Amino acid sequence: HDLGNLMLGRTAARRKELAIRTALGAGRARLVRQIVTEAVVLAAIGSALGLMFAWWATRLFIRIGGDSIPRPDAVAIDARVMLFTLAIAVVAALLAGIVPALQASRPAVVESLREGGREGGSGASRRTRHVLIAAEVALAFVLLAGAGLLLRTLWSMQNVDRGFSLSRIATMRLSLPGSAYAGPPEVRAFYSRLLERVRALPGVESAATGTGVLMPLLANSGIMTIEGRPPTSGPQIEYPREIVSPGYFETLGVTLAAGRTFTEQDHAEAPLVTVVNETFARSAWPDQDPLGRRVKFGGAQSKAPWLTVIGDVRVLRRSDDVRRAVRPEVYMCALQNPPRSQMLLVRTGTDPNAVVASVRREVQAINPQLPLFAI
Repeated sequence: HDLGNLMLGRTAARRKELAIRTALGAGRARLVRQIVTEAVVLAAIGSALGLMFAWWATRLFIRIGGDSIPRPDAVAIDARVMLFTLAIAVVAALLAGIVPALQASRPAVVESLREGGREGGSGASRRTRHVLIAAEVALAFVLLAGAGLLLRTLWSMQNVDRGFSLSRIATMRLSLPGSAYAGPPEVRAFYSRLLERVRALPGVESAATGTGVLMPLLANSGIMTIEGRPPTSGPQIEYPREIVSPGYFETLGVTLAAGRTFTEQDHAEAPLVTVVNETFARSAWPDQDPLGRRVKFGGAQSKAPWLTVIGDVRVLRRSDDVRRAVRPEVYMCALQNPPRSQMLLVRTGTDPNAVVASVRREVQAINPQLPLFAI
């Protein structure tokens, strides 16, 4: 629209010149070609400048966004973008050039000469400009409304209460080989010793382990049997589960709704316990106290042991998409069921990156062959 208004204004100012060319024998097709060619040149220059700015802005946004931008290597100005820009430039040039070209090349030579170069052109030219201006203003309002809604949505998503905080937390993963850690006692002893050493590091406020920080929705999930509820004949629900150490919820800043979280007293010889989120508690025992209830993994005939609910935590919105509804989730104690591969979470008082080297030294002091990854 801007290009169209520009071309209309320019051709209006050149009406006398074009009328003289027509009087001297210039054909209408030649005048149309001239004006359309000028529009194509303008569009090509504008597209080239736009591509240069887009390339610079893309590099800047990737540098600012860092790891928060998914697949930054795929964000680039490639051949497809250039071809699309070229096509848009040609279409815009044709649309913006043909209308003023046809108006300027009409056989109204005597009328144009009589106007004596009067600004503004004919009534038809002014009406065309008015239509383009009205369309431009209308589209601008639509664009502003859409941009406003997008910004409001992004702001709302950034301020959604996730139920936890990853501020000043360093995360890293370890995986214990079976050759050096044969069974659960060895795995449990390693992680307990590591947490003890990490919690004693300067600047560390708390530390814990878990199978992940809100793993994808179907990771570590399974069907469950809820004591006292009759089995359903339809499809069975899979509940996400995470195995976490004592201090996990405190490190993430999760709010406890009822009961308690895991402690060092929930060891391998203690009764098996579990913590559920509010969504699980509401769906399994609506309007009832979930504490003391029992659940087990597998169907009704499963030989899995029963787990007693000792705590009910506020819902934690998973980090993959805050728009999703919060699913019922179950947490098991790592002291009772220690997995070989765990994620270490370390909350610090200052920059969390500064503690990574110290944590690596503590790991190597226990076992020099163990690497830290996914830092």
